[in-house]
Amino acid sequence: MPTPRYRPLDLLKDPTLWGGAGPRDWRSPRSPDEASRLVVSVEQERLATAIRARLDAEGRSVPQLADAIGIGYRHLLAKLKGEIALRADEFVVWQWLLGEHRGIRIPKADAALSNFTSTRRAQLTGWRWPFG
Repeated sequence: MPTPRYRPLDLLKDPTLWGGAGPRDWRSPRSPDEASRLVVSVEQERLATAIRARLDAEGRSVPQLADAIGIGYRHLLAKLKGEIALRADEFVVWQWLLGEHRGIRIPKADAALSNFTSTRRAQLTGWRWPFG
Protein backbone atom coordinates (compact mmCIF):
# COMPACT_ATOMS: atom_id res chain seq x y z
CA MET A 1 0.00 0.00 0.00
CA PRO A 2 1.51 3.37 -0.97
CA THR A 3 2.06 5.97 1.71
CA PRO A 4 -0.61 8.68 1.57
CA ARG A 5 0.62 12.04 0.36
CA TYR A 6 1.02 14.81 2.88
CA ARG A 7 2.38 18.33 3.03
CA PRO A 8 5.24 18.62 5.53
CA LEU A 9 4.39 22.23 6.32
CA ASP A 10 0.94 21.13 7.52
CA LEU A 11 2.63 19.33 10.41
CA LEU A 12 3.58 22.70 11.88
CA LYS A 13 0.97 24.14 14.20
CA ASP A 14 1.59 27.44 12.37
CA PRO A 15 2.57 26.61 8.76
CA THR A 16 3.59 30.23 8.13
CA LEU A 17 6.68 29.55 10.27
CA TRP A 18 8.13 27.09 7.71
CA GLY A 19 11.65 28.29 6.98
CA GLY A 20 11.41 31.27 9.31
CA ALA A 21 13.35 32.31 12.36
CA GLY A 22 12.63 31.11 15.85
CA PRO A 23 11.36 27.87 17.33
CA ARG A 24 8.82 25.75 15.51
CA ASP A 25 5.87 24.13 17.23
CA TRP A 26 5.11 20.83 15.51
CA ARG A 27 1.91 18.80 15.80
CA SER A 28 2.11 15.74 18.06
CA PRO A 29 2.02 12.42 16.22
CA ARG A 30 -0.69 9.91 17.09
CA SER A 31 0.78 6.88 15.34
CA PRO A 32 4.13 5.50 14.17
CA ASP A 33 3.28 6.60 10.61
CA GLU A 34 2.61 10.17 11.77
CA ALA A 35 5.80 10.09 13.84
CA SER A 36 7.88 9.12 10.80
CA ARG A 37 6.26 11.91 8.75
CA LEU A 38 7.07 14.35 11.53
CA VAL A 39 10.73 13.34 11.62
CA VAL A 40 10.97 13.68 7.84
CA SER A 41 9.21 17.06 7.91
CA VAL A 42 11.44 18.48 10.64
CA GLU A 43 14.58 17.47 8.73
CA GLN A 44 13.20 18.74 5.43
CA GLU A 45 12.41 22.10 7.01
CA ARG A 46 15.93 22.29 8.48
CA LEU A 47 17.57 21.53 5.14
CA ALA A 48 15.26 23.88 3.21
CA THR A 49 16.06 26.69 5.63
CA ALA A 50 19.80 26.05 5.27
CA ILE A 51 19.60 25.98 1.46
CA ARG A 52 17.63 29.23 1.33
CA ALA A 53 20.04 30.91 3.76
CA ARG A 54 22.99 29.85 1.62
CA LEU A 55 21.31 31.11 -1.54
CA ASP A 56 20.58 34.45 0.17
CA ALA A 57 24.14 34.76 1.49
CA GLU A 58 25.54 34.20 -1.99
CA GLY A 59 23.03 36.39 -3.80
CA ARG A 60 21.63 33.40 -5.69
CA SER A 61 18.05 32.37 -6.42
CA VAL A 62 16.02 29.18 -6.35
CA PRO A 63 15.71 29.20 -10.17
CA GLN A 64 19.50 29.42 -10.44
CA LEU A 65 19.92 26.45 -8.09
CA ALA A 66 17.27 24.43 -9.93
CA ASP A 67 19.02 25.11 -13.23
CA ALA A 68 22.45 24.30 -11.79
CA ILE A 69 21.39 20.91 -10.41
CA GLY A 70 19.10 20.08 -13.33
CA ILE A 71 15.66 19.89 -11.77
CA GLY A 72 12.47 21.84 -12.36
CA TYR A 73 12.25 25.18 -10.60
CA ARG A 74 8.64 24.75 -9.47
CA HIS A 75 9.31 21.26 -8.14
CA LEU A 76 12.34 22.43 -6.16
CA LEU A 77 10.44 25.45 -4.86
CA ALA A 78 7.51 23.28 -3.70
CA LYS A 79 9.92 21.08 -1.74
CA LEU A 80 11.74 24.06 -0.25
CA LYS A 81 8.36 25.46 0.84
CA GLY A 82 7.27 22.16 2.40
CA GLU A 83 4.41 21.62 -0.02
CA ILE A 84 5.84 18.28 -1.18
CA ALA A 85 7.73 15.79 1.00
CA LEU A 86 11.28 14.87 0.05
CA ARG A 87 12.08 11.32 -0.97
CA ALA A 88 14.95 9.56 0.80
CA ASP A 89 17.33 10.05 -2.12
CA GLU A 90 16.53 13.77 -2.16
CA PHE A 91 17.52 14.06 1.51
CA VAL A 92 20.93 12.73 0.56
CA VAL A 93 21.21 15.17 -2.36
CA TRP A 94 20.26 18.15 -0.18
CA GLN A 95 22.75 17.07 2.50
CA TRP A 96 25.47 16.72 -0.13
CA LEU A 97 24.64 20.15 -1.57
CA LEU A 98 25.17 21.63 1.89
CA GLY A 99 28.39 19.66 2.45
CA GLU A 100 26.88 17.67 5.31
CA HIS A 101 27.96 14.37 3.76
CA ARG A 102 31.44 15.05 5.10
CA GLY A 103 30.10 14.71 8.64
CA ILE A 104 28.39 11.38 8.05
CA ARG A 105 30.57 8.41 8.93
CA ILE A 106 29.57 5.21 7.19
CA PRO A 107 31.84 2.19 7.66
CA LYS A 108 33.20 0.80 4.43
CA ALA A 109 31.66 3.59 2.38
CA ASP A 110 33.97 2.81 -0.54
CA ALA A 111 32.65 -0.75 -0.66
CA ALA A 112 29.07 0.53 -0.56
CA LEU A 113 29.74 3.02 -3.37
CA SER A 114 31.30 0.29 -5.50
CA ASN A 115 27.83 -1.24 -5.82
CA PHE A 116 26.80 1.67 -8.05
CA THR A 117 27.57 1.64 -11.74
CA SER A 118 30.34 4.01 -12.73
CA THR A 119 27.78 6.47 -14.13
CA ARG A 120 25.66 6.42 -10.98
CA ARG A 121 28.75 6.70 -8.80
CA ALA A 122 29.80 9.79 -10.76
CA GLN A 123 26.37 11.31 -10.17
CA LEU A 124 26.51 10.52 -6.46
CA THR A 125 30.01 11.86 -5.88
CA GLY A 126 29.31 14.89 -8.07
CA TRP A 127 26.58 16.37 -5.88
CA ARG A 128 27.94 19.47 -4.23
CA TRP A 129 27.04 23.12 -4.04
CA PRO A 130 27.09 24.24 -7.68
CA PHE A 131 28.17 27.82 -7.10
CA GLY A 132 31.77 27.33 -5.98
